[in-house]
Amino acid sequence: LPVVFNLVCLSCLPHKEMRFLQSSLPFLFLLIAPTLSKYFTSLQRMLEVIFVVGNVCGALFLSLVHQRGVVDAALFIGSSGAELTLKGDGVELLQLMPCHSTPLYSHIHTNISTRFLECTPNLQNDESYREEADIFYADPESWLQNNFSQDSEKPDLIMYFDVLTPTIKRYLEDYTVCATFFHTMFPEGKVGSHVVIRAKKSLATLACDNRFIDGSPRIFRDIVNMFKAVVKI
Repeated sequence: LPVVFNLVCLSCLPHKEMRFLQSSLPFLFLLIAPTLSKYFTSLQRMLEVIFVVGNVCGALFLSLVHQRGVVDAALFIGSSGAELTLKGDGVELLQLMPCHSTPLYSHIHTNISTRFLECTPNLQNDESYREEADIFYADPESWLQNNFSQDSEKPDLIMYFDVLTPTIKRYLEDYTVCATFFHTMFPEGKVGSHVVIRAKKSLATLACDNRFIDGSPRIFRDIVNMFKAVVKI
């Protein structure tokens, strides 16, 4: 009953995350253990192997491959961000991504001014309130024009998902690609398959060399690509 009550309460929350269920997992395991113990020994052993292998493979894929691009990009900005432009330290970075997409200063650890699309809670219960991220994605070009109308106001670096490129291509004419990072094999909506970092053409250095970075183990990429090919067939 406590487990069911906890699940019902979590289901009623407007904001849901898988990690909220972690406190209930030990109790759920206790509930299913008696049923699993009744299976024949051979079947029980097979279920155990499937459970262990499935969880280990899933954990490795989600930790090393899926949606790793934002972490790699943040680490790259922290280690090489100052080298991408002539300004050096004190460079300004604009992140045009959904809220909480990147780990920010927990991975950057350097003197870089960062602006990102905000999702501040509507604490005043204003019916006309809209999050900045929603306003941007409704009309990206207008938002950029309103916030960076003068060339001097434009950020030195821009980080965004590749799916945004066609929408803001005119704004990107003043920027050159420094690096592209693999992010996910399953792009969806506002989240693309790659993360792109660009620098102002007038400030870009030789370190801004349009490199492609994919830190994920190749074996996982090959397995997923093979699976996707089979599904298409």
